[in-house]
Amino acid sequence: MDAFSEKPFTQKLTIFLIILNLITMAALWYVVFRRPPGGRPPREVGKGQDVQSFLRRELNLSDEQAAAFANLRDRFLDTARPLHDEIRKSNEATLTELLKAQADQRTIETLTARIGTLRGEEEKLLFLHFQELMAVCRPDQKIKFQSIMREFLVMIGFFEASGAPRNSPPPQDRRGGPPPQDRRNEPPQKLR
Repeated sequence: MDAFSEKPFTQKLTIFLIILNLITMAALWYVVFRRPPGGRPPREVGKGQDVQSFLRRELNLSDEQAAAFANLRDRFLDTARPLHDEIRKSNEATLTELLKAQADQRTIETLTARIGTLRGEEEKLLFLHFQELMAVCRPDQKIKFQSIMREFLVMIGFFEASGAPRNSPPPQDRRGGPPPQDRRNEPPQKLR
């Protein structure tokens, strides 16, 4: 990567953004996944309980369904935690390598590929979790659950307010013609 090593501003900006990303992820993981040593803490009213109470109320879940939701949530968190830990460790290793005087590009490429693979596994796990939650719902509850999930995905920025997935192709031109040329997926132009 000659362009990376020749432009100190780009290198400093990249390192700063990686550090900022790691700090943000560490803060989120601390809030979401903190547990005392020795295993699962006793259930307490907190963020997870609020979500469960909200879903129980909005979906009108029976006691059996609420218990199934709680079991599925706990199983999901137990399965997701090792993935989050591995992603965190890979991010830390990437940052350590980037901060070296002579960063090894192959190591960085290997680590970032590993992070991408782990994030893909994380996405699959989340998808399967939501499928399992949907399977517990009655047909009328499934419709409401889908609506809640859509609103949530808009809120976190995964979907646009229009309901279209983020980074989806632009809509057709008003005159019915093809949309203007979309350059989002093209490689960046070389600066002169």
